[in-house]
Amino acid sequence: SKDITIEGIFRYQNTYIPLIKLISQRRISFKSIVTHRYNLDSIEDAFRIANDPKEEKMKIIIEI
Repeated sequence: SKDITIEGIFRYQNTYIPLIKLISQRRISFKSIVTHRYNLDSIEDAFRIANDPKEEKMKIIIEI
């Protein structure tokens, strides 16, 4: 069997509540902040983009 450990990072403390409020008020759309989507097989590409300061990205989604 294979195991996976998923950990979150709370690097942007106090940013999610204002963002959720803006989305719920329809002042911005969730789709507008998601700049990249990857499936689990492409996770290395997702992390490469996330860690490259030259890449323009806002939110990267990894679909499982």
